[in-house]
Amino acid sequence: MDQITAFSQSIEQSLQFMQELEKLLLQETEILASRHIDRLQSILTEKQLLIERLEQETTQQKHWVESANHAFTPAGIELFFHALDPSNDLSNRWSTLRATIDRCNRLNESNGRLIERGRKRVAMSLRLLSGDDGQSTTYDPYGRKTSPTHQSRTISRA
Repeated sequence: MDQITAFSQSIEQSLQFMQELEKLLLQETEILASRHIDRLQSILTEKQLLIERLEQETTQQKHWVESANHAFTPAGIELFFHALDPSNDLSNRWSTLRATIDRCNRLNESNGRLIERGRKRVAMSLRLLSGDDGQSTTYDPYGRKTSPTHQSRTISRA
């Protein structure tokens, strides 16, 4: 198998893995939004396996590019593609792969924000249940801030 075929197959494999990861991230978004957290573990396990496979493909791609005396950077990869495939087929597939990676990064960041909002919501609920309303500020008749700690009450004391 020549290098262009091997590299092309590796890009296609990476693209397939990234598309699967994108689907999993969308499922994760639905699970987080619906709060069916019991279904989350299987998604996380599948994501981890895909990431490991992607790392293996990326390591092989890096090896090919560096073996041709190019840096594994966007500029080095373009030089590698130009020398290997003047028709730009590899470059076009690589661009498709990069676009999928960017979408997955955005989904992953969005899911992280969903998780953080949920964590904050739970923390606030726990503070309220314990009588600490956290960051709320009250004012006395003279317009001065008063500390809510001496005024807070737990549900059991309310």
